[in-house]
Amino acid sequence: MTSQDSGWHGRGKTTSGEPETTELPGYLVAMVRRVPTAGAPVVAGSTPVVAFGDPSRAEVATLGINPSAREFVADGMLLDGDYRRLATLPSLGARRLDRLTDAQVAAVVAECASYFWRNPYRGWFDPLEHLLRVGAGRSYYDATACHLDLTQWAHRVPTSMQDLPTGSVICFGSTIEGQFCIDTLLVVATREPWVPADAARLHVTAAFKTCTGGSITASGTDAHTDLTLYRGATIDHRVHGMYSFVPALPAATHDPRFARPPISLPRLIKPTNRQSTWGSKRPLSASEVRNAWHEVRRQVLDAGLVLAVNLETPPKRNGAHTMPRASRTRC
Repeated sequence: MTSQDSGWHGRGKTTSGEPETTELPGYLVAMVRRVPTAGAPVVAGSTPVVAFGDPSRAEVATLGINPSAREFVADGMLLDGDYRRLATLPSLGARRLDRLTDAQVAAVVAECASYFWRNPYRGWFDPLEHLLRVGAGRSYYDATACHLDLTQWAHRVPTSMQDLPTGSVICFGSTIEGQFCIDTLLVVATREPWVPADAARLHVTAAFKTCTGGSITASGTDAHTDLTLYRGATIDHRVHGMYSFVPALPAATHDPRFARPPISLPRLIKPTNRQSTWGSKRPLSASEVRNAWHEVRRQVLDAGLVLAVNLETPPKRNGAHTMPRASRTRC
């Protein structure tokens, strides 16, 4: 398709790399500030992609359906620094699309216009680039071509962590000094869909509504995103003999602070895979999961700890409180 001069490029770049500024048309400003439809699986922290390249200078354009999630994320994390391809809410210092300043809107448009001078997703665009050069004598990289999508938002793909069956075991923790240190083990009892904006209607604790639902809603981007809420198996209502627990010390202990215990399950837990959910993509039999649960339980107890199965939310207090210094000498 051919492209006529639409009269916009914000604070973009000329082919020599020099910045140029024009006033943005109202429809373009509205596109950038538009909030995704409720429930749309949009990549959290992403911004609308009004174009790849500058339509006001391009002579031809390729057309797609929607931007790839890879324009914004890799391994579940937003691209940053030299790896970033387009503007993100964090790179703009913003929290909501509908509250972007004029300067932030201009930055979004400018980074779309200069996309092919940054870190383009070559796995997608290079095959199209070949067709453009051979068929039309045009190129993304000299601004004679651009790419447009029918929808402006990058859609995330639901992860395997959103579809775990009853009896699944999730180990929450972190890697410290090369060891995986556990802080919570959750045995999935039930699952249900939920939307952060409707957290107040859920049968959950006030802490969850405020700390989880409230914080996600405040970002603006994921307030109406469909998520999965897992409820854990309890010691009174076990699943395949398993229940959720947290490593703890007895209440009568003089010093309530303790090091989180390291857990070693070579076939199942890889400390080097930070923030990885690879285990959810490799289903195990019920007996294998149960054996792994028993092994984690044993290692926690062998560390001199107990299993906490009921945690009460501390009462909310006004004013600041000083926390004792934590030791980071081990997990």
